[in-house]
Amino acid sequence: MKKELVKGLPYRMTPYAIFDLDGTLIDSMPYWEKIDIDLLTARGVQFDPVATTEATKAMSIPEAIRYWQEHFGVRESVEELSAEVGRRICKAYAEDVPIKPHVYEYLDHLKEQGVRMCIATSSQLEQVEVVMRRLDLWDRFEFVLTAPQVGRGKDFPDIYLEAARRMGAKPEECTVFEDTLAAVQTAAKAGFHTVAVADVCGAAAAEQISAAAQCYVLDMGQLMERISDRPL
Repeated sequence: MKKELVKGLPYRMTPYAIFDLDGTLIDSMPYWEKIDIDLLTARGVQFDPVATTEATKAMSIPEAIRYWQEHFGVRESVEELSAEVGRRICKAYAEDVPIKPHVYEYLDHLKEQGVRMCIATSSQLEQVEVVMRRLDLWDRFEFVLTAPQVGRGKDFPDIYLEAARRMGAKPEECTVFEDTLAAVQTAAKAGFHTVAVADVCGAAAAEQISAAAQCYVLDMGQLMERISDRPL
């Protein structure tokens, strides 16, 4: 990852924070990528794993499977494949997926500053609860909101707008923390402040993500080092 892509520091924090989970707080995107590769390869699909992951990682599981059906001719039902993806990711969440660097320190800092925090994730609630409880994240947030709950993935602003509404905030009072280009662009267009956190699975789009976000960091340790005590 090129260090010159880092920008927007020091960052002045807003009173409300909406965090993505996968790729932002937990290092789970390689597991999602492996699931995609395993399932599509088993069905004889020839595809570019990097491009496919980038195209689908802001989507909910059903949306990603519909993408597979449309672009790769996958024939199984959305329900059948969703269940298989769910089983595999739950196993990874329960056993292997680690926290990303400096997450605990940064979340504790925001809590000390009185910032209200929630999770907005594309994954299913019953899946993410497993990993959030294992990694001591569950009780650090006011609530967890999922794309299936709002009906659309992060190509649309619904999840961020609903998260802000539940906290009693306006978009301009919230910072959205994300790792994907589509999600950063969606949040920014809806009027939210945006901080992008680098992720290995987003390396191919790093320059675009850095350009789209107000602040781009390699990890949350850089936010700890360069955060401004003056709120927006």
